[in-house]
Amino acid sequence: MPLLDRGLETQGNLKMSQNVVPLDQQKSALTSGEIKTDSASLKRRAEMILSQAPCEVSPNALDDRLEDAISVLQGALVQSEIPDIARMLDMVTETLQVDLPSEAATEIYYSVLRDIPADLLMRSAKEVLKKHVYPTMPKPADFYKSVEAEINQRKSDLRWFQLAADRLEAIGL
Repeated sequence: MPLLDRGLETQGNLKMSQNVVPLDQQKSALTSGEIKTDSASLKRRAEMILSQAPCEVSPNALDDRLEDAISVLQGALVQSEIPDIARMLDMVTETLQVDLPSEAATEIYYSVLRDIPADLLMRSAKEVLKKHVYPTMPKPADFYKSVEAEINQRKSDLRWFQLAADRLEAIGL
């Protein structure tokens, strides 16, 4: 028997270790006692880590810094305003020497481009203008895709900072 196959049993097409419990057989939720124990151990661990920090870090300062970071990230995800979008679209149409689409289509541009934060709006236009070679109006997705990675990174960072703040609150720091 090959070394890798020892101690494994087959379930369907998958090989599983004998001590692995399938998800459908696991306990679905923690009991409140387990949650309290987990929070207490997290608090002890956090206090130990903070005590070993090279500089003094108070829990209040840490909480304030997290709240500041959350506030900055929330501000960095604020939707663009219609006048800013209109200026950007005017710049694009003038540069490409094309006409704005119909009023109904322009409303769609506004609704899609509002999801781009204001500080990324002009960057998206510049990126599109660098790559757009046809004498047509670029589609809303062209603008969004040019800054989508940055928007997703900001959203991810915000989720992580919010999770950290929630965990600190849960352990009482």
